[in-house]
Amino acid sequence: MATEPEGVELSESLYALGDIAERMARPDRAERAWRAAMASGSADIQQAALQRRIQLLLCHGHDYAVVDLISTVAFESNAAGRVLLDVAETFLQRDMPGLAAAVLDRVEGTHCEPNDRFRLADAKIGCGQVNDAIDELEALLADHDEHVQVRALFSLGQVYAGHDMVDPAISMFQRVVEADDDYWSPVGALAWGDLMASTGDFEAATEHWVVAADGAVSPITDQALTRLASQSEPVIAQDRPPWSGGTSAMTVHPQPEHADTQRVLHNARGGVHAPKGEPVVVVLETLEPAAEHVSTDTDRGDTLDTASDEPSAEPATKTPKRPSAFSRYT
Repeated sequence: MATEPEGVELSESLYALGDIAERMARPDRAERAWRAAMASGSADIQQAALQRRIQLLLCHGHDYAVVDLISTVAFESNAAGRVLLDVAETFLQRDMPGLAAAVLDRVEGTHCEPNDRFRLADAKIGCGQVNDAIDELEALLADHDEHVQVRALFSLGQVYAGHDMVDPAISMFQRVVEADDDYWSPVGALAWGDLMASTGDFEAATEHWVVAADGAVSPITDQALTRLASQSEPVIAQDRPPWSGGTSAMTVHPQPEHADTQRVLHNARGGVHAPKGEPVVVVLETLEPAAEHVSTDTDRGDTLDTASDEPSAEPATKTPKRPSAFSRYT
């Protein structure tokens, strides 16, 4: 005689039912199945069911329901922290810094791996919590991995530069260059040169760009040579934080023809004069505190737990991730 599934088997069955219901365009039943699966004794099933519920609610615009759900669940693992970071980044993309901040309050930096802690600092900046972000980056300076330490120094330099704190930013970039790291030292030299160019000191900027051009990182070498060949400071298309809808990629304008490396370096070492006309201010990282306005288009407390809900035309997809604000030179 057949026996009813119990424990983990039942939870796995419920999770699978949620999958089937979603494919049949029944989000209400999928949400109920995954809610039941979250009562499983298996941490893996609980985590998977929670993630699917969050994705489903986000895809159907139930942002407040996501925050309510997160407030009732304990998040103590690094995997759970990643789920929360995904949600916070989604809210920032939707211009909901208040909801993002509420989600980030549940993330404990000490439970995050270094890469996720950099994401946490980035998201906190998007919410206007700059001091908290600096605290996270300073904590990473004590990491046992030297590459993490240098990356944290560079990120701190970007934060300071983005808030017009030139001297602290110079100090951070200088430490990055002096770390003699094959990757981060040229990156720090390029950023240091851009910072000096933004202050109008093109002679100092040229010196740092030459250092960056001598490095072994091809993309950084190309960017440094572009600046030296044009004998002009770069124009960075970044007048707002990347999560506010603007572009997060660095754009160099104008785009010169392929530069002769030896000629450029020779000319640069001989001195490069400041360009004619008004200097263009180079902004490494504009990190204005985000407004605390929270969109109220979605009624608080909406859920998918009704059979009358119409399925969304938008498929339930994994929450997109935005690019890191600290990745412009990487």
